[in-house]
Amino acid sequence: MYFSTPIWTGLLYTLTQVHASSKILADQPWLDPTLPNEQRIQLFLDQLNSTQKYAMVQGDTELDDNGTGVNPCIGHISGNETLGVPSICMGDGPAGRDANNQLNQLCSS
Repeated sequence: MYFSTPIWTGLLYTLTQVHASSKILADQPWLDPTLPNEQRIQLFLDQLNSTQKYAMVQGDTELDDNGTGVNPCIGHISGNETLGVPSICMGDGPAGRDANNQLNQLCSS
């Protein structure tokens, strides 16, 4: 099964934001920032079944609001607490997207 490298790199970045104690690292070695990225991704993928892998790249419709009654997500991937993966909420920048196809600049922040 082929998965796009940027997707897994993004997931790996998200995983590195999770606090990793020594006990967690023993149970979840993919959270160990001292290991090479390719090894960490493989360790993580080895823990997932096909359905879980699909859910990581396909997303879902489980969109939680942020207490305002409005959901800020334009894309959502459910987390997996057992594996130490937080939910991912993706959204547009503060200006939103360019509805008139006038987009000629992108900022990276």
